[in-house]
Amino acid sequence: MKKPDILFINPNLLDPPVAPLGIEMTGSYLRSRGMTVELLDLNKRNHDMPEIPIKACFSQIDPLLVGISIRNLDDSSYPSMKFTLKETKNIVEIVKKYTSRPCVLGGVGFSLMPEAVLKACGASYGITGDGEEPLFRLLTAIKNGILYPQGNLFPAIPGLSFVKDGSIHTVPPDFGRIPSYTSRGLIDNTWYFTRGGQIGIETKRGCDGSCIYCADPVAKGRKIRLRPPGDIVAEIAGLADDGITCFHTCDCEFNRPPEHAAAICDALIRSGLSGQIGLYAYCSPSPFPAGLYDKMAAAGFKGINFGVDHMNDGILEKLGRDHTARDVLDVTDALKQRGMRIMYDLLLCSPFETESTLTEAIEKTRAAGADCIGIGMGVRLYPGTPLYRSLKREDSEYLDGEREEPPLRPLFYVRPKKETAIPLLCSLIGSDRRFFFQPLGEKHNYNYADNNRLLEAIEKGARGAYWDILSSL
Repeated sequence: MKKPDILFINPNLLDPPVAPLGIEMTGSYLRSRGMTVELLDLNKRNHDMPEIPIKACFSQIDPLLVGISIRNLDDSSYPSMKFTLKETKNIVEIVKKYTSRPCVLGGVGFSLMPEAVLKACGASYGITGDGEEPLFRLLTAIKNGILYPQGNLFPAIPGLSFVKDGSIHTVPPDFGRIPSYTSRGLIDNTWYFTRGGQIGIETKRGCDGSCIYCADPVAKGRKIRLRPPGDIVAEIAGLADDGITCFHTCDCEFNRPPEHAAAICDALIRSGLSGQIGLYAYCSPSPFPAGLYDKMAAAGFKGINFGVDHMNDGILEKLGRDHTARDVLDVTDALKQRGMRIMYDLLLCSPFETESTLTEAIEKTRAAGADCIGIGMGVRLYPGTPLYRSLKREDSEYLDGEREEPPLRPLFYVRPKKETAIPLLCSLIGSDRRFFFQPLGEKHNYNYADNNRLLEAIEKGARGAYWDILSSL
């Protein structure tokens, strides 16, 4: 029987499948530090009966620690409000049937509400923020008998949550330097590319933005930490050697800071990869220096998803955004001239919304020239964000979802209420298929999970960002 130091389990069963980048980075780091690592990827197994592969795995493997990554707590969609953490809890319970070894949770989903998630899932430990070094220190402590099986000595590992004397304790995370890595190998990325149409790349961690609703600074830190461009290009080159040709930046806005984005583009151009691959990115409409347009086009970027949020400057300011509607129009025009595909993501029905501003948002984005426009209706509330801290008792009439503290299950702020907002938005959008708005039906749905049109397109060979694939159908 194998006795690895850690067994990672990927519990994310969404379809199309998304490669678990966090597991791969953390696992690669642990291997570089001499730890033995195994992976059970449930996305490649029987989705309906996860107990079968879990039971089979523990008949062959006895790890010191079981690591389970939580990518999301829910699908972040107000119309559906699918709570996905319950599936992770089920997997933790199955694991505990077949091993007495402790479980550790991690990932962005865990980092949003660590103590509530740890309590809900019943695991032994959790790690908030970056997982690489804290998990190495946790494994070292376990191997030295400090934490397990005695379970009464807990070193101050940054980001560690643990249960002691019936209470959950958490050490504050340390959002420091990103460990260097240039290759991927723990995950079957070719399988994910074939069935998912793209592979994620991380260029940085953290966000220094002032958006009042965003959970990225909570989960990843409020300071931007950059990866060396050479490391990023080496990583892409290795994946390209395996036949992977489409990549998506999965960190915060690629163009913040713009000089780092430009340096990555320069490195891609020098490598010769830009003619062999396509890239997509999340970006902010500002800052976007003129020189970055040409560099991104030359580096192989095919499309950009802009977090536009709104087209009313007053609402943008109240949301904490630092761009204007004019910035959106200018950057769209410049990139469309260079053949780039463009998507806008709108965040509507915030505390500052009215029927008039809803109308303004739809009419202005309709005229702006984007290839598609996603409508996020309602603001998902997360502890640690300025919006959540500022909520008052009178706001309760605009809250929809589970009323618990903290809001582990989906809880949205929706103003005007859905009875007013949904009919109005449907009327404004009409038959314009550039708009993705779930209440309008399947052809307007860009909730990517279990989207049959998207799955069929990828199976037939479509590659790219999911919004770009759907907008071309």
